[in-house]
Amino acid sequence: MIPFLTIAVPTFNREDKLGRLFQQFLEMDLSKEVGGLGIEILVANNASEDNTYHVVHDYKEALERKGFYFSYVEQKENIGLDANMLSCYTESKGEYVWYCSDDDVIIETLNDIVLDIQKYRPGVCISNFKEGGYGESNLVFDFDGFIKIEEKEEAIVRDIIKFPKITAYIAKRVEIEKYRDFLVGLSGSYYLFAALMMLIVLGESHKLVLRKKIVAMSDDDHRNLRYSPRIFANRYKIANHTLVYLGKTELAKKFETSSQLSVIWCIYFIFLHWRGKYKLEPKILREDIIYVLLNIYRIPLILFCRVCYKKVIAKLISSH
Repeated sequence: MIPFLTIAVPTFNREDKLGRLFQQFLEMDLSKEVGGLGIEILVANNASEDNTYHVVHDYKEALERKGFYFSYVEQKENIGLDANMLSCYTESKGEYVWYCSDDDVIIETLNDIVLDIQKYRPGVCISNFKEGGYGESNLVFDFDGFIKIEEKEEAIVRDIIKFPKITAYIAKRVEIEKYRDFLVGLSGSYYLFAALMMLIVLGESHKLVLRKKIVAMSDDDHRNLRYSPRIFANRYKIANHTLVYLGKTELAKKFETSSQLSVIWCIYFIFLHWRGKYKLEPKILREDIIYVLLNIYRIPLILFCRVCYKKVIAKLISSH
């Protein structure tokens, strides 16, 4: 039997959080209808150095007794976040793949999630996710009703890269071998999965469905950043590269980015660190402060160039 949904969990050195996630699934009530569709849990262990392997096997039998199919992939070496995410997708057996971060707390029931996917049959489905300032009164995706089918290509791309928490995404499993070289080339960006979502919707002509429901939330540890906030600017670069790859060059121009965006993200999170909202590791904080000091001139310079460019164009148009 082919499972309807694979819950794909990429993990690295998070034995305690992984156990907590498994426990959440054990405590969920699966309806007879949803259980009958088949739900697979797939764990892709990125060469963890802790007891992840033992945690997985401690929970395996209990999850199978609950009615889940269970699969386990162990990388021989750490292949990076992006490659491990891609492995989750290609190794899944389900008709749909729900990326589920090992450190997130699931809010919604599997019954609601699965029945919505079965009803609307999206190429990609994105649900709301609760983190930081986002809550029920300040949703990332806010619209009338509970479901929105996005149709305009620019809006589709902006929705996909808007708030990329992997637990918010469910994707139809399609044949991606023809995209493999392109996707592998994006490894190290932290947003390969966003390119994959765009390829499924725009490259394979499937629809994007937005769900207003909050599917999950971050735990308290999400405020401790172990990477530079500069990577957040990669979302726009990934969007641009993917659109160019798909031959949508005019649309790609709307997602061109520059180093000024990285500077702005750094300044924003340094400010949040100072306010105690987030905590940057000392090494990352030092590197980002130096990066801002060396590159902050780019912001006013680029803004000045843009103003001048618009004035020159306006003058040329008026002279004709």
